[in-house]
Amino acid sequence: MKALALILGILAFALVPALAQNQPTGIDGYVLNAETHKPLVNAQVAIFRMPLGNAATAVSTISTNKHGFFSNVLLEPGRYVVTATANGERTACQTSDIFRGAIARVKIEMSRDHEYCIGKGVTSSLVVPGQTSDVYIIH
Repeated sequence: MKALALILGILAFALVPALAQNQPTGIDGYVLNAETHKPLVNAQVAIFRMPLGNAATAVSTISTNKHGFFSNVLLEPGRYVVTATANGERTACQTSDIFRGAIARVKIEMSRDHEYCIGKGVTSSLVVPGQTSDVYIIH
């Protein structure tokens, strides 16, 4: 009986990576107003693969729906910067690690007064030379 349980356990452990490979890999999330926490409808979301080069090009762009939600963005595993722009003037971003077989969920909060970029591995390549940027650490 113990041998059967051991064999089933080994089989289950071996199947987990195979099942993960068949799962979608990507990102979805919400874009919200930082002051009111209300969704930002039709915010433009662009996703960039890290590291960013001199001529970074978005690997995916999408707009938020009436709930401030964007989804169905399938990506290769890696680190990405997700940026959102609303009303053509406010910008915010977040970095996220994407793992095979998982959908990462991000929440981007935008403010009229500040530009935000939070997450792992935020780099100086996001700052335009000659301009200043506020840096925040959120625990």
